[in-house]
Amino acid sequence: MHTLLQDARYALAMMRRNKGFTAAALLTLALGIGATTAVFSVVYGVLLRPLPYPDADRLVRLSEEHPGAVSPLREAMLSNLTYHAWSRAASTVEQFAAYSYAEYTVALPGGAARFVGAPVTPSLFALVGATPALGRFFRPEEARSGADAVLVLSDRGWRERFNGDPAIVGRSIAIDGRPYTIIGVGRPGFRFPDRDALLWTPLEVQQPAPDAVAGQRGRMNVLWALARLKPSVTTAQAEAEGTAAARSTIRPMAANLLFGVGGPPVTHVRGLAAEMTSRVRAALVVLAAAVGCVLLIACANVANLFLSHGVARQRELSVRAAIGASRGRLVRQLLTETAVLSATGGTIGLALAWMLVRLAPTLASRDFPRFEDVAVDARVVAFTAAAAMFAALAPASRPHGGARASTSSNRYAAAVTRRRPAVSAAGARTICEPRFSSSKRHSPSCCSSPPHCSRAASRV
Repeated sequence: MHTLLQDARYALAMMRRNKGFTAAALLTLALGIGATTAVFSVVYGVLLRPLPYPDADRLVRLSEEHPGAVSPLREAMLSNLTYHAWSRAASTVEQFAAYSYAEYTVALPGGAARFVGAPVTPSLFALVGATPALGRFFRPEEARSGADAVLVLSDRGWRERFNGDPAIVGRSIAIDGRPYTIIGVGRPGFRFPDRDALLWTPLEVQQPAPDAVAGQRGRMNVLWALARLKPSVTTAQAEAEGTAAARSTIRPMAANLLFGVGGPPVTHVRGLAAEMTSRVRAALVVLAAAVGCVLLIACANVANLFLSHGVARQRELSVRAAIGASRGRLVRQLLTETAVLSATGGTIGLALAWMLVRLAPTLASRDFPRFEDVAVDARVVAFTAAAAMFAALAPASRPHGGARASTSSNRYAAAVTRRRPAVSAAGARTICEPRFSSSKRHSPSCCSSPPHCSRAASRV
């Protein structure tokens, strides 16, 4: 441990004395590691981090289509007909929920304001395992026609628009000219369907018309539908059940207008996390690969810097080998110098990544999925440490200037040992264990007192 600390101190001293080399290497490492870490933070937060819901792997999104048809719908959605037919006789799905998007005009003391919100079925909060911070969530009867108008505020909406008033529950406000009663506030961190939603209102999924005629009249609309699969149920099993339910409904003319003219309806069941990020997944994977190449280029540049720097230090390393330093001792010193430099560059890169992650939401589009889950956490720090270790090993794996000098160092050492030492008047010779002085030339200096010098008897 003492030797390791000594090597580390010597590495820091070398960094201070070679400011140009140190600045170039640190800048290259910081940019490479910082960019890679920032992109890893985004990729992990958007694509890899589990959704913040209980049993998130069982949460799925439901949709349907008419095979071969061209639908005017821009997103995968489910009809109210399939929703009710499936939920009435489901054996693969534990719970259903639906939601939509809406904008509201809310009358506030300072004037009217536009709120982005979401009508949701009362079952949605239980589906995702949400609990209120204040008050309660919707009851099933509050989503029926004629029920009292109620709403739930998100934590952001409560704090930004109502100043975090703890007595907000029970207050009445006008939304689109209709009085609504605030019955609850969501917990911090609960954002659904995205971070822009400031409030939720009850959603009633329209029942099929009792007098519907296939291909003619009938009530039909579409919505975003979610479900929680029962344990050990696969998506293929759920899709088969949903397709059977969709084909059992009476499909009015509106079905062809919404889903296009095609084959019999088919339902799709996709993992919620994968479905939310499907449109950005390919771009993020390509970006991650590109930034990985940037890190490799940075490591190659640092390796070249170490190579040229090692050639400049060839005489120093040769002298150290000549006075008794083993090849392993020299390699250990060089590895320590590389590790110290890489650790410093990794620390600077982590700080750069943190700033980039903080800046990223202002550059991304408002509808970029799951950006609120992007953060510099313990996993990101571990990734940075791994990247710094890789950056340290990459230059070390290349023939180092010092390592290439080992042959000449050994020759120099052999030449020195063949020389006869000067004989003192006392018939003894002085064997010195050189120390490196603090001068910029790093030339060895010999001391004249123990423990660095010893005397051995010699015959003339």
